Amino acid sequence: MSIIQRYKQTILLLAIIFLGLALRIYNVGTNPAGFFCDEAATGYNAYTILTSGKDEYGGSFPTLFRSFDNYRPGLPIYTTAPFVYIFGLNEFSVRLPSVVIGTITILLIYYITFHLSQSRSTAYWAALFLAISPWHIHFSRYAEGNIYVPFGLALGTCWFLMAMKKKRAWMYILSCISFGICAYSYFPAFIIMPIWFILLCCVYFSEIKRRPIAITLGIAAFIYIYIPLLMGIGNQTTMARFTQISHSTQQKTVHELVYGVVSTYKDHFSMSFLFQNGDIGYKTHFISRFSVQGLGELYWFQLPLLLYGLWILYRSKKSFLFCILWLIILYPLGSSMAPFADGGGPFATRSIAGVIPFQIISAYGITALIQKMSSRYKHVISICFLCIVVFSMITYLSKYHHDYPLYSQNYWGWQYGPREIIKTFLEKQGEYDEYLLIGDFNSPNIFLKFYDPTNRCNNRCKIGSLSDITPYKNQLIAISAQALSISTHEELQIIHIIQYPNGTPAYYIMTNTHD
Repeated sequence: MSIIQRYKQTILLLAIIFLGLALRIYNVGTNPAGFFCDEAATGYNAYTILTSGKDEYGGSFPTLFRSFDNYRPGLPIYTTAPFVYIFGLNEFSVRLPSVVIGTITILLIYYITFHLSQSRSTAYWAALFLAISPWHIHFSRYAEGNIYVPFGLALGTCWFLMAMKKKRAWMYILSCISFGICAYSYFPAFIIMPIWFILLCCVYFSEIKRRPIAITLGIAAFIYIYIPLLMGIGNQTTMARFTQISHSTQQKTVHELVYGVVSTYKDHFSMSFLFQNGDIGYKTHFISRFSVQGLGELYWFQLPLLLYGLWILYRSKKSFLFCILWLIILYPLGSSMAPFADGGGPFATRSIAGVIPFQIISAYGITALIQKMSSRYKHVISICFLCIVVFSMITYLSKYHHDYPLYSQNYWGWQYGPREIIKTFLEKQGEYDEYLLIGDFNSPNIFLKFYDPTNRCNNRCKIGSLSDITPYKNQLIAISAQALSISTHEELQIIHIIQYPNGTPAYYIMTNTHD
């Protein structure tokens, strides 16, 4: 027996994982084009934790980090710190943790599916579907806490299922700890993790009641981990972001609020969101960061697989069916709790928990279909289906790497420009009295901190406005094309133009002329 035959199962799994890693890490430092303020805040706070043990506001090793006008969970920041230590403070090091977390989730979904189905074929398909998932790839390529939600669900569930199968009580404790820690990643996780854990306990109660000490210790650990979050509800830190995004609901009547919640929840299952237009194509959405145009969150080929997979699971009447269905039911909660935020409707970010069950059900569907085929045509049809999968993946990758940077770089996208601007400012240190960045930005001061963490600019790099331009100072000015169009300062001279990836001017590097 050859080595390949002996280890073909391991080789196949590693090939799927490597594919997932390649799709997530390729060109990740420069695409998405630009660097959003939330990413910069995560990276800079990881840097300050490394260098001083404090966040950017002086708090020592906080669990919730003060950021802009709210607070952000600390898990992504602490996870980013080792990568910043190794690779320095840059876009690549800050996005790399998401790449790693996303890739590990592929392995976890394999084990979950295998434990549930006892079928390696189903597990391989689930891993492959997650590896090439547009939904999952998209959020594995930039620094946000949402990618930790499917990771946390998968990790905690994996420990839970392994505890039952291997009769290892301590794994229940690890499951509870995993769920608890991952609640510090993204606000929807704070709500979904405990609900999901309770549902697992209910579905598998007959199994876990045999390990009362382990479950009790696990629940105690979970509650202990949750204490800072629960305390944060009282001092308005845990709910700060939710309060901010749900501000638009305060002016709504009860009828409007109920309608918004129901409508948003329902639209998470629409053909438009899941298969046709995705997040970016939803009728009221204006933010261009969360998906690519012309594609849904799932591939079209998954639609028949999902329908057939649901039918197969329904007919099986096994306990894990309820787990998967409950996760499908839970996944829209993140968006539905704030139905009018940022244009309203389903958001791929807040509902990313759904990426797990959709891949598992799709895997059940394709496995059942292949099993029903005649052995004479099974291999031919399987190869044809793989060709469809490959074609769908290539189509997505083309749209993501070629088209997406051309329309996602502006204010409602990735805010392209600060890196080149501040690099220019630092290269010309000592030549000017003041360096001004003028234009519309979301929390622009964080870019000055991120790209100049040691303050080489000596506080001379500032966020300014047109009124700050004066002939009495020798100034180097980065001004957006929009701001320049309304400027009355005829004395400004262009020395460099920073262009968006689509070739249009983003910022003009200018200086004021005076003797």
